[in-house]
Amino acid sequence: MKKTSSARKSTKSKKNASKSGDVELNTHSILEIIKMHHEEVKPDIEVLTSDRSSTVEKKSALRHFLPALKAHAHAEQRTLYVAMEQLKHLRPDSLEGYVEHDTAERLLKELEASNFQHEWTEEIGAKAKVLSELIEHHVREEENEMFPKVRQAFTHTELVAMADPYLVIFEAELAAAQNFGLKIPSMDEIKETVNKSWKQAYGKVADKVADYVKSSR
Repeated sequence: MKKTSSARKSTKSKKNASKSGDVELNTHSILEIIKMHHEEVKPDIEVLTSDRSSTVEKKSALRHFLPALKAHAHAEQRTLYVAMEQLKHLRPDSLEGYVEHDTAERLLKELEASNFQHEWTEEIGAKAKVLSELIEHHVREEENEMFPKVRQAFTHTELVAMADPYLVIFEAELAAAQNFGLKIPSMDEIKETVNKSWKQAYGKVADKVADYVKSSR
């Protein structure tokens, strides 16, 4: 990764706090953390969509972009989208998100399978540009249209509660995508990272996330 997000810094600080016996609560909502992750890949998108970028710059941007994108998409689907599916008026938005993620994942897998780090071709450049433009559109639509609906449908406490499992899944997916050899954690492991004070607020959303994770294994 080119840089460490403030969202991941928050995760690390919570781990350090737990080691020392202190408890540090996450105070960011899942929407705030998702926006942070959106901001992280914007420089990559700018490089990959620009005809002025050099091959070296594009290789570096894509090397950062692909694992960050995969980790974000999978974490978002297993938490926020699952919660949205339970509300009739948000279900169309979640389904649209799934479709856009699936479309992006097909291109992502093709780029992962390519030898872009050693050989950059016009086809690789075209696929990277199309994927970047797709994500740029997806981010804009999500933040401007979907986020306001989600804020109205869920309380801030519920959105903060969703952030912990999102971060756990994101970190595990990111590590796996970067070939660190880590497996996606079980739902029991995810629940252990969610502070007890949020469990009541998390309620049915936690159960739905658990069901989804189990069914997707």
